[in-house]
Amino acid sequence: FTGNTATVPMAVFEGKADMNDLVRSWGVSILGNIIGCGVFACAAQYAGLLVGGAQKLAITMTVMKTSMPFGQALVKAIMCNWMVCMAVFLSEAARDLGGKMVGIWFPISAFVAMSME
Repeated sequence: FTGNTATVPMAVFEGKADMNDLVRSWGVSILGNIIGCGVFACAAQYAGLLVGGAQKLAITMTVMKTSMPFGQALVKAIMCNWMVCMAVFLSEAARDLGGKMVGIWFPISAFVAMSME
C-alpha cells in the first residue's frame, strides 16, 4: 500500500492517471493486503510455524503493537511510510539493479531496526 500511496499520486499530478485510478489503486491495494495477511497467517498456522517460541513471539508482538498509544502508533506509522516511500523513490531513481537494491535496502533496514510500524 505504501508504494501505491507514493507513486500513484505522482501519476495523478503528472496527468497520467485520474482520481478514479487513484481510488481504485488504493482500494485494490488495501484489500490485497488484508487478504494477503489472512492467507499468510493461515498458511503459517497450517504449516506448523506458530508453535513454541514462534507462537509466543507472534502473540507478544501482536499485543505490543496493538497496545501502544494511538499518537505513538500514528507517528511510528508515518515514519515507517516515509522510509518505505524513500525506498520506492530511490529504487525508481536508480538505473541498474544494484542501485535499486541498495536504494531499497537501507531505508527498509532502518525502519525494521527502529521497530517502526
